[in-house]
Amino acid sequence: MQAMSRSDWLAPVIAGVVVLGFTFLGGTQALGAHPSWTVTVGLIGAAIGAAAWLVLHLFAAPGRKVLMLGAVLLLACAALAWFGKTRFVASYAQDVLAGRFWFFGWMAVGSNVISLHGRARDPFSARHRGPRDTSIAQQYGNTWHAVAGPCMKRLGA
Repeated sequence: MQAMSRSDWLAPVIAGVVVLGFTFLGGTQALGAHPSWTVTVGLIGAAIGAAAWLVLHLFAAPGRKVLMLGAVLLLACAALAWFGKTRFVASYAQDVLAGRFWFFGWMAVGSNVISLHGRARDPFSARHRGPRDTSIAQQYGNTWHAVAGPCMKRLGA
């Protein structure tokens, strides 16, 4: 387990406030959630996302792979919510499985936004870098100019 500092809590708290504010202001309904459960989806998704962030933060490997997996899962959950909505509406509310995909897809989107945003700053934080790897600019500053200069001249920039 990793020790957590006060700054580690800032990103998921901001993401949670944004998701809840978006939910209460009607953003989820505007994007396609059903009017009767827009707030429920936001609240449950925020709680699941906070728990997922905590588990990922405490027990996960360095975050680049987790960050990419979270981005793929976010897109997949959004696609499932959209697919569930279109199938449910096309069946005139008879396809129960599509309705569940729609409902749980929106919960998963809210939770993935929080856990993804909370992990987005982790791969670049100091605890994932080695002692010598303090700054990319310090490491590659001179090398970058030596390589990029001639390449940019060839491109006409």
